[in-house]
Amino acid sequence: MMKVLNCLVLFLLFAYQMQAQQFKTHAVKEGETLYSISKLYRVTPFNILKYNKELKQGDVLKPNTILVIPMQASATDTSPLAEAPEEVKTVQTEQEQDERTPLRFRNHRVRKKETIYGISRRYEVSVEDIKRYNNELYSTPLKKGMRLQIPEFPEIEEVTDSINPEDFEIYVVLPKETRWSIAHKYGITVDSLLTLNPSLPKTTNHLAIGQELNLPVKPGSTVEGQEVQLYESYTVPPKKTMYSLSGEYGITSGEIIKLNPMILEQGGLKEGMELRLPVQKLESEEVNTDNYIFYEVKPKQTEYSLTRNLGIGYAELLALNPELSRGLKAGMVLKLPKENAVNLEVRNSLILDKINLLDSITFFCATWTKTIPRTGWTATEDLTTN
Repeated sequence: MMKVLNCLVLFLLFAYQMQAQQFKTHAVKEGETLYSISKLYRVTPFNILKYNKELKQGDVLKPNTILVIPMQASATDTSPLAEAPEEVKTVQTEQEQDERTPLRFRNHRVRKKETIYGISRRYEVSVEDIKRYNNELYSTPLKKGMRLQIPEFPEIEEVTDSINPEDFEIYVVLPKETRWSIAHKYGITVDSLLTLNPSLPKTTNHLAIGQELNLPVKPGSTVEGQEVQLYESYTVPPKKTMYSLSGEYGITSGEIIKLNPMILEQGGLKEGMELRLPVQKLESEEVNTDNYIFYEVKPKQTEYSLTRNLGIGYAELLALNPELSRGLKAGMVLKLPKENAVNLEVRNSLILDKINLLDSITFFCATWTKTIPRTGWTATEDLTTN
């Protein structure tokens, strides 16, 4: 009889324990920590570690890891925390809470009708701080007569006064820009970029075109007493090369890559790329006949013949006339410094073509040969025999 009674008692105790202790499984998501998961299920990090022996304190959780979460049957969502209005709940980040160490503790005996929220307001601590140092509150509702340990934290000095808004600027994200390229452009790390822009999600690298970011002003980049460099968006056309693009905008290939790091990331300049390039500055010196002389490009003229006629290198000519980077076209009017007029024939500020006697004779003979009918001899042969 006693054996039957003992077995019955053991069975009832086991059944009660199974009813009181329930479990759930949780698939770890990217960015989740042991502490954040314990908050989600209202259990202590210690209890999660207890039922997941492969984990150790301080381990970084890998996404898709399956955890066993111990749940108390009495741990319902009737915590007095729910009574607190949403807009006045104290919010602290996990990092802030981990860094705070209590100076001392106060003992508090729970009175009738008191709530955790009311106690947290009274002692100017968060609800989570109270639960952390009174672990039974994760699974048991607050009751009259409970004795709680209330932490007292050191006061944190605010340093917001040292932040000068003028040290930061608003940056608008351009097409194809990444967090890395923007951070590289401003000489900061991606982590610093995230710190300056808390609204950016940490689980993805997405940036929207036109999104505004808070970034530090580059040293010496204030507009006071300096020229402001404007930029424009440029779509790379087919068959465009770095050489022609640098010539068109008057900057080096290195400067283009510095402004657009994705050129290296994608293995070179590609058709359809959206680049950030400096707006070409207007001539600071007035262009007129007092400062320059001018030349009109003739049909079928080549770069070689043009530079030979004008007595100037093509690189220098291109620097004076950036539109040449788009190609040499008949009718274009090019400018040269007036000092170059010494070796040229100029009339009314217009450069006249030099007449080369040998070239003229060759051109005349070639033209005459084509116009004489084919009768068995050519004009060139006739001129030779006579």
